[in-house]
Amino acid sequence: MLYIGIDGGGTKTKMALFDDAGRKLKEIIKPSVHVLTQPREICIQILKDGVMELDTNFQAKVIAGLAGYGEQKEVRNKIATICKEAFGNREFSLYSDVRIAITGALGGGDGIVVVAGTGSIALSSKNNHITRCGGWGYQLGDEGSAYWIAKRMLALYCQQVDGRLEKTQLYYLIKEKCKLENDYDIITFINKLNHDRTSIASLAKLNGIAAKDNDKYALQIYK
Repeated sequence: MLYIGIDGGGTKTKMALFDDAGRKLKEIIKPSVHVLTQPREICIQILKDGVMELDTNFQAKVIAGLAGYGEQKEVRNKIATICKEAFGNREFSLYSDVRIAITGALGGGDGIVVVAGTGSIALSSKNNHITRCGGWGYQLGDEGSAYWIAKRMLALYCQQVDGRLEKTQLYYLIKEKCKLENDYDIITFINKLNHDRTSIASLAKLNGIAAKDNDKYALQIYK
């Protein structure tokens, strides 16, 4: 028996083909299939193309862990319908991306897993019972995620421009790396990103650079 494992997060979709012994035979990376950020037809096409690339003979069972497949019934049903259309006659099992993360990390044992990527969530497993905290999405929560860090960092930049806070390395770093000719070009810069969550999240690395140099505001965000 062959197996296709799919880890569909908010930024990318990692897909791999395994044999019965758990050996990885092939791995590919596709764009995100998060239903809250990608059109339905795009999600279907990405998943369909991915499984066909890994298994043209329709021999593999698919085990998919996809972002968004959580507590909200409407979204769960939407994801399930997308998978049915994408996988066709293939046998598949569907879970949330964090459910497969905790199983993979703990090997079926008890423990706690914290996922902090574009978004964030924490889960615990005890006696096969899963408890979650966070994972509310970027509009309501996702504290500690790259998107959350980047938004707070940009807010601090604006406060430093205003004079509400003193200017620190964070201010100069953002202005340099975002190629801003004047302070207020940050508005145009963000508008050009078109509210793309992944692009904004990628700016979080600037906060990390400033924090390593002990910028007090960058450190405050992490605390």
